[in-house]
Amino acid sequence: MEEREFLSVTIARLLAAHDRLDVLRAEAARGDWSCGVALGEELIRRGELHNALRVYRTFLEPARWGGAAERAIEVLEEVHGVERALEFVRPYADAGDRNAIRRLALVLGRQGRIDEVFALLRPHLTDWWLAEALVEATAGHGRDEEVIAALAPLADPEPWNVRLLLATVLERGARRGEAIDLLRGGAFGSTNEAERLAELLRREGREAELRDLMTVRGREEAAYALAALLEDQDRLPEAVDTLRAYADRGRVNPSLALGKLLHRHGRGEEAADVLTVAIRAEGTDHGCTRQQLWTMLIEDGRPGAALARLEDLEREFDPADLVWDRVWLLREVGRPEEALTLLRTRPDPADAIALRTEAHILTNLGRRDEAIAVLRAHVTAPYVAPVLAELLIEAGAIDDALAVLGRPPRTTNC
Repeated sequence: MEEREFLSVTIARLLAAHDRLDVLRAEAARGDWSCGVALGEELIRRGELHNALRVYRTFLEPARWGGAAERAIEVLEEVHGVERALEFVRPYADAGDRNAIRRLALVLGRQGRIDEVFALLRPHLTDWWLAEALVEATAGHGRDEEVIAALAPLADPEPWNVRLLLATVLERGARRGEAIDLLRGGAFGSTNEAERLAELLRREGREAELRDLMTVRGREEAAYALAALLEDQDRLPEAVDTLRAYADRGRVNPSLALGKLLHRHGRGEEAADVLTVAIRAEGTDHGCTRQQLWTMLIEDGRPGAALARLEDLEREFDPADLVWDRVWLLREVGRPEEALTLLRTRPDPADAIALRTEAHILTNLGRRDEAIAVLRAHVTAPYVAPVLAELLIEAGAIDDALAVLGRPPRTTNC
């Protein structure tokens, strides 16, 4: 590990949990933000808010609102009150940093200072992030008509989410029908708009309009919403048919939704068949559908069925493309030794993913020393050193872990 490489958040938090704040202070001093985060969190946990604030201040950048500033303002508000927090954020906002402008608006909104929110955000409403901040900061303050008036004149696509924001304001004002009309008019600017419209139609029980949205515009989003509406009305066969029409076209996401629907209603074997067909259609490049199938069968207490379906797939595809599925399943069904044997027959002994998986299995079996030995033998392989260091820290061998990470040993805790 190179000397200037920073530590991971996981390692930094492990060091904090083992009371090695001396290491965190040293690493934070050389600019390691992960260690700064872990050190600040631990100091806050101990009630040392002023010291945490000092840590965050060392990472502040002029005119740039980043993670250190976000954490610093939270501590400032708790220790010194909201006015001090506002005083801290204003220079960043005045410099034009959009994240600072958003943060300032939200703090003002929490204080009910809505006139200031409008004054701050009006010049920036073509920025989608800040237009969203206006909607969020004004919620519950009875100023929705002014929000609508500020957003309505904006032309798509600046900001791209303007119609979604307007729909949000209308809906929270119990004007769902107007929100539907707004989203239904004109071409959709984004998939998010189609999803929102479909969900609103579902909540209103407007089945015919959902069907129109499906047939006229061919939107999958409408199919999901219609299926949910039909399921809510105990019209399961129609809900199944709605999703199957899309799944039968080889579309993976509707197949996933149909599988979940069938499974919810105790039709696990049909669900497994639907997912298996989808897996065959998509091949082995993506694992999400396979993972849903394995998880569903395991949760149903059918590990044998999961392994049998995997064996069928291994006959159709290259088993090497499914090796991680087999390793995962063997672990889940309580056969970790077989998973270890499979991992140890890999063609590349230094494969980082295999090494980490082997170490994880051994650790779960209570064989941490073996896991450490496995990783130590290949410590120069990519991404292995941090995992080895984590195990060493958990074992209390912190100086050894620091050596693995290219850090000098430290003996003073503070």
